[in-house]
Amino acid sequence: MRKKNFIKMSQIVGMALSAILMHSCIKDLADEGLIDADPQLPKVIVEQTEIHSPTTVSITAEVIDTGFLHIIENGFCIGYDLSTLYELSNRTRSMQHCKYSITLDHMPDSDVYICSYAINEMGISFSEYLVVNPHDVYPRFGEASIKRRTAYTAVCKYSILSEGDSPVIASGICWSILPFPTTINSHTANGEGCGEYSDTLIYLEPSTHYFVRPYATNARGTIYGEQIDITM
Repeated sequence: MRKKNFIKMSQIVGMALSAILMHSCIKDLADEGLIDADPQLPKVIVEQTEIHSPTTVSITAEVIDTGFLHIIENGFCIGYDLSTLYELSNRTRSMQHCKYSITLDHMPDSDVYICSYAINEMGISFSEYLVVNPHDVYPRFGEASIKRRTAYTAVCKYSILSEGDSPVIASGICWSILPFPTTINSHTANGEGCGEYSDTLIYLEPSTHYFVRPYATNARGTIYGEQIDITM
């Protein structure tokens, strides 16, 4: 254990000495007029945002200028309130350097503020912040309900309130005896766009419990609404 601690401490000391020597060399060269390189804060940008699903998004950032100093730490600030975004408690440190990324799961249906940061010996700098809500690029549903039923059929009413960032090209109702049915299971198929729809579920078995939910497809993919259930 002592040996491991000694090695780790040696590595930290080595990094610190390297940073000091680098700073000293740059200063000497600048003093001699060989380079114009006054140490300064680093510059960092958010390079790319990729939405994978309504609850998952990936962010890529890059340190584009180290400020002629060693980068001590870099990462992301993630918060739900712009006024507290830059607080230490909202920082997520990256183990990558120069170009780095993070994948956020379980994103809420609300605005999330995200920026990147980098720290060198001069201090900390931040990128411009982004406001991200991946739910907004997918269709949104109103409440679904069962309006009437017969021995072997049921009518389900649902609505598409918004299309997202591209037009809805297909929608309908899917159902199964198992929870969370998809379009692989029994389903109806309607046309494009927003609006209210009433679809008939057919070939239902008496005394059988079914799970039902609407779906809609745009350029991002297929998204499902809230699940309801019925017993015939």
